[in-house]
Amino acid sequence: MVRQPIEGKAPEFTLVNQSGQPVALSDLRGKIVLLTFTYSSCTGVCPLITRSMTVLQRRLTPEERQKIFFLSVTVDPEVDSPAVLRTYAKRHGVDLASWAFLTESSMAVREVWQSFGITVNERAKGIVDHPGWTFLIDRKGMIRYRYLGGVLEVKTVLEDMRKLQTQGLRVGSIDS
Repeated sequence: MVRQPIEGKAPEFTLVNQSGQPVALSDLRGKIVLLTFTYSSCTGVCPLITRSMTVLQRRLTPEERQKIFFLSVTVDPEVDSPAVLRTYAKRHGVDLASWAFLTESSMAVREVWQSFGITVNERAKGIVDHPGWTFLIDRKGMIRYRYLGGVLEVKTVLEDMRKLQTQGLRVGSIDS
């Protein structure tokens, strides 16, 4: 995993989750968000990213789960309906109380990819080529890190999330 510090506002978007309900990134303001791009029929990097994020989610304390949210945006909206994503989440043991799998029309999802600098190419039916990028967004909607690679280093990402939780809580800090 390559960890790149980034400072920039996360692009706003609204997509639908695995239950067909709209989820806007702005709805999660006040929480730390770990955002990635995957698809349900992937046999390459996507299951590795999802597994790493599942381990991260399980390592959070109950208090931390109230302050951290996970998002997985599909890169195959033609296949990944809300029902397909719900099944995928169940298969991976995801706690959907603090994680949403997002989809929408091809055009809407493509706009989200592009706004995060993701290039997606369908190579063959059921095979999608895309970078293994995961973004860590702070409580104010600023991207702080981009992680590159299929296996997230759980310890590093957890430390980064916990660091962002405490920012703004100390008297005199920049974020307060």
